[in-house]
Amino acid sequence: MAHSFDPIQTVNTRIAGNDDVSLALNELGLHPLGYALPPGVPFNYVPTVEKPSRSAQLNDTNVWNEKGMSVPRCQAPLTLRTASGYRYDFPLDPIITANSKNVITRRYVAKGSLRGTVKESWSQDDVEITIAGVLIGNDAEELNGMVQELADLCESGEALEVTNEWLNEGFRVCHLVIESCSFPHTKGLTNQSYSLKCYSDDSINVLEEIQ
Repeated sequence: MAHSFDPIQTVNTRIAGNDDVSLALNELGLHPLGYALPPGVPFNYVPTVEKPSRSAQLNDTNVWNEKGMSVPRCQAPLTLRTASGYRYDFPLDPIITANSKNVITRRYVAKGSLRGTVKESWSQDDVEITIAGVLIGNDAEELNGMVQELADLCESGEALEVTNEWLNEGFRVCHLVIESCSFPHTKGLTNQSYSLKCYSDDSINVLEEIQ
């Protein structure tokens, strides 16, 4: 009787033994697909842990620092939808990174012996989001179609509705716009890595009715 291959057990076993995640992914790719993934793909792949602690993912920066992370990130399913209703589901869960900051207006005034500036106003800047991962096709033709589909989405020129629990609940991001899309050279005829740079897009009523 042939030994059955359990991909989830393989990845978890390699990770539990402190092996490099890419090695675990390569072993996973060799069994069902017959070839290994190129080194370094996807970018610093972070596997989803069973029953993760949401408070640790979103609020505990010590957890990120212990894993060598300087900013919050996660790997999870992600869906983008256009205003016309077109839906794009990323075929493999991408790595999502989010950065947020405040915009502060500072004024330099004569303050005698006191140092520093006067902070006049505070506002919250856009959340900067990076979506990175890899596309894998059965052959070069299928891969080209996958790349074209993602490129067309990047060139849609509109705000996209985003469905991802981590972004929706953790950062209150429900829409985003794509500033740039990168498809760097990737080893293998059926593999293509990608990276999208995006910004959150909250609805703002610019025009107010005058009574």
